[in-house]
Amino acid sequence: MLPLAPEQRFCAGRAVVPNIYGLPIDIARRLLDIKQWAPLPGEPVAGGIAEGREGELAKRGIVEVESCSGTGFGYCAFRYRSAAARLNVTTVGDADLPVVSGYDVRCDG
Repeated sequence: MLPLAPEQRFCAGRAVVPNIYGLPIDIARRLLDIKQWAPLPGEPVAGGIAEGREGELAKRGIVEVESCSGTGFGYCAFRYRSAAARLNVTTVGDADLPVVSGYDVRCDG
């Protein structure tokens, strides 16, 4: 089996996603920042910060958390934006910081 490439290009090369598979979300978001991906804050909730897993992550400064499942594998969804695209990142696990299990890129225009 060959190792994964260090990065993947999308949108005619204008959007670059580093290899973030298996990384805790705090490290993955730093690598995404280097490649010009900005976090998109999750939807505001009544009364301020969300509760549960989303609230815990937001309190740690990981404001791009969109939602987390309450049961099962502990999936969470995160959103980012670059000049060329939108990026959805999925994490898994109930550890202090979940790890990246996948992502999806949507090119603009």
